[in-house]
Amino acid sequence: MDRPLHSRRREDLPIRMLVVSPEGPTDRFAVDPLGHRTPEEFPLGAADTVLFVPDETSTRGLLVVGGEVSELDWGEPGRVGALERAAGESAARTARGRRARSREEALEALVLLAEHLARQSNREQVLEAIAEGATSLTLGFGAVVYERRGANGGSGHLVPHAHVGAPGLGPPLPASLLDDGEAPAVYTRDRLPESAADARAVVRALDAADAAVVACLAVGERHLLAVFDRRREGAFDPSAWYALRTLARLADAALERIELRERVGE
Repeated sequence: MDRPLHSRRREDLPIRMLVVSPEGPTDRFAVDPLGHRTPEEFPLGAADTVLFVPDETSTRGLLVVGGEVSELDWGEPGRVGALERAAGESAARTARGRRARSREEALEALVLLAEHLARQSNREQVLEAIAEGATSLTLGFGAVVYERRGANGGSGHLVPHAHVGAPGLGPPLPASLLDDGEAPAVYTRDRLPESAADARAVVRALDAADAAVVACLAVGERHLLAVFDRRREGAFDPSAWYALRTLARLADAALERIELRERVGE
């Protein structure tokens, strides 16, 4: 591919919030997807969202996000409440707009991935393309593709084989996550597999990736795709699951094609 698909994602980029009063601009912040704000200098024209605070005793102001103006009520007088409410609301509205654009891009990305997978000549390239594709199709910050090592029926392990974004390959997972029909599933530290051993393995994987949530999806009978995110909610909506399932089917077909060709070559 000409460039990594995940380089096109905007979901995790901070937004720039400008705060103004009747006297003019007062503060500038970078706001992350969770609504946390950090002071940052940027040109006035680079602001993504603008909060207008009439005065220090105001409980209402105007918020401009994506060209839409709305009244914002933060309940109690004071700038702290205004900034917290505006940052959270700006992040939420921006995320919704970015997700809408991402759905359109996901369809385009699936077409590119299908073409890319069809051009791959070996298993290693396909596994790398799966991880790369997963991060381009979801809000996840990283993905790992695990490969089965050992026999079916719950024995053996899923060994990390390819990754994009996540910090390292991380620890192996039990093959029972595939054999017991656990995938597809979304896990957090509060929502884990029923098996104690599987639960401990998922927690280790979350810790290794410094993630809050992981979505697991089977790719055929020998591979598991794990997509990690640091946000507990909103990363894997129905459109993301549809895209991931489509990616898994495309990848499984590509792996079968390569395996068949290798058999014929023998």
